[in-house]
Amino acid sequence: MARRIVDRSDGVIANYSTGVLEKLGLGFEVLSRRNPRLVMLESSGYGGSGPFARYVTWGPNIEALSGLASLSGRPERDCTISHFAYPDPLSALHGLFVLMAALLHRDRSRTKEGQRILLSQFETMVAAIGPLMLEYAATDREPPRIGNREPGRAPWGCFPCRGEDRWCVLAIESDDDWNRFRRVMGSPEWASDPRFATMASRLEHVDELESAIARWTAGRSDYEVMESCQRAGVAAGVVQNAQDLLCHDPQLASRGFFEEIPHFRKGRVIASGIPLGLTGTPGRTTHAGSAVGQDNEAVLREILGLSEAELARFVEMGAVEMGAV
Repeated sequence: MARRIVDRSDGVIANYSTGVLEKLGLGFEVLSRRNPRLVMLESSGYGGSGPFARYVTWGPNIEALSGLASLSGRPERDCTISHFAYPDPLSALHGLFVLMAALLHRDRSRTKEGQRILLSQFETMVAAIGPLMLEYAATDREPPRIGNREPGRAPWGCFPCRGEDRWCVLAIESDDDWNRFRRVMGSPEWASDPRFATMASRLEHVDELESAIARWTAGRSDYEVMESCQRAGVAAGVVQNAQDLLCHDPQLASRGFFEEIPHFRKGRVIASGIPLGLTGTPGRTTHAGSAVGQDNEAVLREILGLSEAELARFVEMGAVEMGAV
């Protein structure tokens, strides 16, 4: 049944460890003989070859092995695993792009043949820290863990504001930025210290500089700091939480980013929308809360053309689960 679905498909996306599809009889060689136009994306931890190819992976261990963990976090702490699993969304974006490119290539080629794409999530993460790899290649020195700071810029970081766990990020690109920021703070006497006069001297005394700025931001709300800086032409942004995004962010509200979606069990729910503004084919989420297997009958009857008797046989043998809300 799976092969019959693939026979009618333009693309197949698989997220198994290397070798699993072949064990299931669903490897590219088998499927492409039946459907030569098939484009198949296999996203695995380490790709289809090499000594690690058949290892099972999860996002956090790839995050560590890629070098990202050793570079993440504050300088005084040990390395940091994000618990976000960056390889998952990053590999998905790479996979979407390359799948669309392969479909375009197929449709424009003379043979109209498909192809197999072997995406390594490990290599995707290593590519994401490319500038730091180049830095090591050029200097033979391990890039330091710098937390929220930026090489060659100061002040540049995340500063505490009034309230519980409230923060604002400041990014000073030049001496002109610094002079504007001094005026935002009311030109306090400490800000005129010669140690902070130039970018080079501010970098040399960055700890004292950040401590002084933190004392100023701590007495103000995060939005107050951001708005006063932005009015003066200084880059600043509140570290927003989920409530801020949903209730207070004017940009997301103006663009209608959040959707109210019909939910099979909960009535209606609010969720993040589609971050692609397609004017010709705008997308909306039609529903949420589907049960496992809820759409199987529609797919197998309407697309695959199974008869009622065939579908009943597959359900009876356990190959198909028919979900109910």
